[in-house]
Amino acid sequence: MSDLKAPNGKLIIGTLETVPGTALIQNAKVKCGKVEFEYEGETKIDWDSQKSVLEGGQRVFVDEEWNTWTENKIVAANKG
Repeated sequence: MSDLKAPNGKLIIGTLETVPGTALIQNAKVKCGKVEFEYEGETKIDWDSQKSVLEGGQRVFVDEEWNTWTENKIVAANKG
């Protein structure tokens, strides 16, 4: 469990991340200059390219209620 808290007193559960993915398509064609296709229903995720979201050069953290906070707003949780 995290030893970090958000300004609202909630525990920090993680960092906000982006993970690139490729949504697979099928039956693709060009019609009148526009690409038409159907999604296959699967997305391939590139976990090796996962990156932390930055805001103003700071990592973004997520609390247990899914609120987001920049790193400069995070405090140590009181252990007692």
